[in-house]
This record gives sequence, C-alpha cells and structure tokens, in this order.
Amino acid sequence: MNKFKRIIRDPEICGGQPVIKGTRVLVLDILDWLKEGK
Repeated sequence: MNKFKRIIRDPEICGGQPVIKGTRVLVLDILDWLKEGK
C-alpha cells in the first residue's frame, strides 16, 4: 500500500528515486529546498 498518492518510485524515472507523480522532481530536492528556505 502506498501511503503517499502523489509520490511515486519507478525504476524508469530518475533511477527509482522518489518523485512527485507526473514530474521528474525529486522528493529529496524539495526537502533540500525547504531546508534552505527556498
């Protein structure tokens, strides 16, 4: 069961890293931006 409907992991997209569904925006990038205050 996927707890987060908008976060996906697909080996064909960004090497299987978690991304926002329908994009190639990495979840780790968003977390870094939030940490930096962007």
